[in-house]
Amino acid sequence: MAAVIRARRRHRQRQRAEIFQLSEPEIIRRYRLTSHAILQLLNQIRDDIEPPTRRSHSIPSVVKLLATLQILVSGSFQTVIASPVGISQPSLSQIFTQVLDALLRRTGQYIHFPTTIAQITDIKQDLFQIANFPNVIGAIDCTHIQTLPPSIHKHIYRNRKHTYSMNVQVICDANMTITNVVAKYPGSVHDSFIFRNSAIYPRLSNGAFGDAWLLGKFICFSGDIL
Repeated sequence: MAAVIRARRRHRQRQRAEIFQLSEPEIIRRYRLTSHAILQLLNQIRDDIEPPTRRSHSIPSVVKLLATLQILVSGSFQTVIASPVGISQPSLSQIFTQVLDALLRRTGQYIHFPTTIAQITDIKQDLFQIANFPNVIGAIDCTHIQTLPPSIHKHIYRNRKHTYSMNVQVICDANMTITNVVAKYPGSVHDSFIFRNSAIYPRLSNGAFGDAWLLGKFICFSGDIL
């Protein structure tokens, strides 16, 4: 057992250093983020995921983050990811939850819909310059994220292409900055249902954004669906 612990410790130390040794294209391919973005993200969540002890067998925060990114990028089982990164599956499960919780606590800093007149005006102007659509404050669409459905109610995750997914609604501005996400509905749920039950829909209906529209792929949304 002691030999196994030492081997895992050495592997984690290698992984902690690898982000500085890999080429930038390889880092992006493996983690879907640049090395700079990974280090920025680590600095922001370090206090939440840093091991409470400095004992040598504790898992460093950078290893926790990289292991979580590998799970998110690959969509693989934790048992598949655990061994290569030198972490047991039960530990990886706890790490995954810990890092995701830290990330979710900070989503509001980056994903927020425009609220001030100045923000709304800037977005309208930026989008108008792209395609001459007036009063548009965002582009909206839904995308299916493939997933392994739970055994209970498995059928509701089956989409129209007969695969299993989550149907995620995303709104972005002219700079491709995501301003709103709804990621709680299974693949069988229709796009229009997600929109009508989102927090954005009643605000548009009540004129919270003035004379403003959301531009979809085939239809426009402004308080109601046309």
